[in-house]
Amino acid sequence: MEADPEVAIAGPKLRDWSQEPIIQQVGQTVDPFGRWINNLDPGEMDQGQHDEENDTLFVSSAGMIVRTDAYDELGGFDPRMTFQRDDFDLCWRAWIAGYRVRVVPMAIGYHVAAGERGGRPLGGERAGNVSYLTERHSLTALLKNYSMGRLALLLPIGTVLFLLRTVGLLATRR
Repeated sequence: MEADPEVAIAGPKLRDWSQEPIIQQVGQTVDPFGRWINNLDPGEMDQGQHDEENDTLFVSSAGMIVRTDAYDELGGFDPRMTFQRDDFDLCWRAWIAGYRVRVVPMAIGYHVAAGERGGRPLGGERAGNVSYLTERHSLTALLKNYSMGRLALLLPIGTVLFLLRTVGLLATRR
């Protein structure tokens, strides 16, 4: 980050907090509707296959480092997003402001993911609301950061997809 002032945020390769070197994340991205795209296989072992440093849409707040001046300029984390996708929103705003976000796989972090696994209370609530918070905060980030033209294109498509998903969940009693 010292060598490139355009890089405002960087994050490590995250491994699962276990004896096995299982990769959780090496930078992250989403589809146009804010759904996380995972380019890793479930339980994928770290064998150096993702060790190339590169730009990414966002890195997890579990191990991110942020330039103080950029953090101040961006207004920090959105206080309405206390859990899930707060990192996505901050990194997206950094990109919009002209900064870059990098994943540095030589740095390795170990992440318990206690909130997602039910081991941490979430604002007085249990982790059963993780899916709800993820959806809510992803939608918030989309509405805040997309241009009006892009929203005009994606909202009708997203509405149809949401209705189809709702019907599917009802049909399967989920």
